[in-house]
Amino acid sequence: VYDGVVHLQNVREVLPKDCLANKEPTECFFPAELIKSIRTPMFILNSAYDSWQIRNVLVPVSSAPDKPWSICKDNIRNCNSTQIKVLDAFRNTMVGAFKVVEDKEDWGLFIDSCFTHCQSLYGISWNSEISPRLGNKVGN
Repeated sequence: VYDGVVHLQNVREVLPKDCLANKEPTECFFPAELIKSIRTPMFILNSAYDSWQIRNVLVPVSSAPDKPWSICKDNIRNCNSTQIKVLDAFRNTMVGAFKVVEDKEDWGLFIDSCFTHCQSLYGISWNSEISPRLGNKVGN
């Protein structure tokens, strides 16, 4: 899939040279690799349990058409212990990919454990009755 994206968008020439020396352009296109070469300070906001990635990358319908995964992906309260272990392994991999940020000056990140995607796009994610809370405070 991403091989086609790299080719279609003609981005090979702008991918990090140090990455291209050791890996295929497709791998260098992934955020976990791109982040290593970014020098501009950034603040990263993401869910460790990104619902879109879980539904479409970790367990797409084509790889797990069975009902237990379908109901788990729709509501993680319906996940069994084996599925929770898979989700936790996904989370650990995601959080591990951000370790590179520790060495970057003027960078920050907030990785929450909400089962959500694009949480910064809409005010409902931060200012509603159903917004995630930390210390009974919303993120506005």
